[in-house]
Amino acid sequence: MISLFLNELNKRIKDNFEYKKIENRFCSGKFPIHMLGTQGPYSAGLAAALSPFARDFSLILTSTDQEAEETVRDLSLYKEDVFLFPSWGTMLYRGVSPQASVFGRRVHSLAECRTGRKSIVVASLRAAASYLPPPEYLLSRTLALKKGQTIDPEKIAAELSRWGYLRVPRVSVAGEFALRGEVLDVYPPGRSEAVRLVIDFDEIEEIRLFDPLNQSSVGKRDDITVYPVREVLWDEEFIARLEGELKVIGIETEEIINELRTAGELRGEELFYPLCFDRGYTIFDYLGEKSAVYYMNPELIRNSAQGLSLEYGELYRRACSEGLVYPAPERIMADPLSLVDNPPARALFFHSLMPEELSREEVHNFHVAAGRSFFGNMNFFKEELTALVESGFEVYIFAESDSQADRIAFILKEFPVKIVSESISTGFSLPEEKLICIQENEIFGRKKRVARSVRNARSQVIDSFVDLNPGDYVVHVNYGIGRFQGIKRINAAGNERDYISLEYQGEETVFIPIEQVNLVQRYIGSKGASPRLDKIGGSVWEKKRNRVKKKVEDIADRLIQLYAVRQEATGYAFPTDNDFQVEFEAAFPYDETPDQLRAVEA
Repeated sequence: MISLFLNELNKRIKDNFEYKKIENRFCSGKFPIHMLGTQGPYSAGLAAALSPFARDFSLILTSTDQEAEETVRDLSLYKEDVFLFPSWGTMLYRGVSPQASVFGRRVHSLAECRTGRKSIVVASLRAAASYLPPPEYLLSRTLALKKGQTIDPEKIAAELSRWGYLRVPRVSVAGEFALRGEVLDVYPPGRSEAVRLVIDFDEIEEIRLFDPLNQSSVGKRDDITVYPVREVLWDEEFIARLEGELKVIGIETEEIINELRTAGELRGEELFYPLCFDRGYTIFDYLGEKSAVYYMNPELIRNSAQGLSLEYGELYRRACSEGLVYPAPERIMADPLSLVDNPPARALFFHSLMPEELSREEVHNFHVAAGRSFFGNMNFFKEELTALVESGFEVYIFAESDSQADRIAFILKEFPVKIVSESISTGFSLPEEKLICIQENEIFGRKKRVARSVRNARSQVIDSFVDLNPGDYVVHVNYGIGRFQGIKRINAAGNERDYISLEYQGEETVFIPIEQVNLVQRYIGSKGASPRLDKIGGSVWEKKRNRVKKKVEDIADRLIQLYAVRQEATGYAFPTDNDFQVEFEAAFPYDETPDQLRAVEA
């Protein structure tokens, strides 16, 4: 359904006379371009339609962090390569560092800016104003890996350690890597999945993406780019630079420098990054010659710029009065107003109000109406829906989840509306083209949004031996419970083969050909308790199998008897859900998690 909607909206956008003029100006390099009257997802559709003509990545600037996140959500409906460049997300000058994931997402987005792909990076003014390392610094610290490429795993492991990654037996959180024989796992920050390189001697045989929670594969890639965990890596050169700069501006250095040398990190260290380089760089310095910059609601961005300068100045003065020592605002961020007043050459503006300095001929006007709220009044909503349908409107309703989409479809079963199980920032309508999009929050009121990471949580069993770590307990169909020791390459009869090495009771070892991996499964038992290893050639494992077989047969007999009794019993048939109950469920301010939905279904 979402594909049908996007195709329909994209067609209406590209058939619009004003859009055709904008596309012509864009391709001819006639900037700036000013637009008026667009709304939320429609603005995102315009930006997505124009992005292929940029011939480089595009930057979208918003007034707030929340608007940036909503813009990413809307754009992700149209394109895959959409990235959020987040602000630090903490109150500056308080000695509180952001979450580690923020460091990684920022580096990920900056690395994406240098790939030359036609991706879209979204940043709030707060994020765009922060000073960054020069583009060439980050570019020299990225590692492009391709299937079939010849590599030295140990050399890559050493490089990852220098880039701030932590070597562990098994990766579980961003910023970790593990090297086990011919398998290299690395979890770059900013990604939702980790990367597994399966190496055949010194050649990358396969690149997999996997869920670090359960180690299950979720896809394959032909290439991947790995980047550092932070924007600045504190080596001796940068520590010396920082020490010199701190002395110049009169900040005591001993405690700061000692902590960086011993721990390699510092609380609030992001404020010191700009002091390591010759001048301050912003994300605008990462723009390519053909990059386009979109200003979403420039009037709000200007207001945000004025407030941002006042906020940083006040926080700095308060920190100084409390004896905290940090660089002044002008050393850590660009003047926000300058980013608004001095736009790059290829700039596009989505105005919410008609600019006084422009004539009507200079502005491309779109007739897009904003969404409206029905405040949970279902009778009023149905009356409006009836009027819209009778007027010939095509109605799309966006639900936050599949379960909510089913409820809305039940409530509106008598109406010819299309239900889309996707999230958009806000509803909108095209009155002249008889199309309206309604966001479910506008029907029921505000709802608690479930994070995308929760909605997309995967739950699968492990799929191969490379998901095991030495020391993990496993069960072999024929030999019983053993301990996985690793994968060993053994030369037998002039042929080299890979074998799974399993340890059993009495330190006996069994080598299982890699082709028989299907006979080995991970052991699942009581939490915190280690199982007893079985003995090769003993009768214990066979007795266990026979006991289990007998218990399974007994359970089957009892189930047959139970279902025979149930078949004869008279039950009570509850009535099907009525409109009132479904409306009540739909208005509940939380979405069920995938596990809860499975439990209800069961």
